[in-house]
Amino acid sequence: MSAKITIAALVFLTSSGCLFKEDIEGLLVLKQLGAEQKSIERSLKVEEHLFRKLIAHVKKDRLKPGISLESFIASYGEPIVSKDIPSVGKRLLYRHPADYFNSDKIYVYFDQQGKLTQWEYIAR
Repeated sequence: MSAKITIAALVFLTSSGCLFKEDIEGLLVLKQLGAEQKSIERSLKVEEHLFRKLIAHVKKDRLKPGISLESFIASYGEPIVSKDIPSVGKRLLYRHPADYFNSDKIYVYFDQQGKLTQWEYIAR
């Protein structure tokens, strides 16, 4: 619907001589930025949902040792930080995607075979 209105406005303004090529390009850039903003907002909502799901599963003791790293990431999304720990495996950090300083944190540990070994929940 909004695309039709935008196109109609562009046609009207162009045909009335009130709009130059630079103006059209500027309007198109603004339209693209608006679409990108909506995409970012959708991605943020998905990340928030997955983080809340992970917190709920940790609190309800639904995480089980032995889950593969790939399966874990498929279920809870990409971590904020992933760190290889020599002779131990990998540590992942999950926190709220937009609340950098006041968020709960969950550290998840995987052995060298990529299997979940333990997790740590830090409430803020």
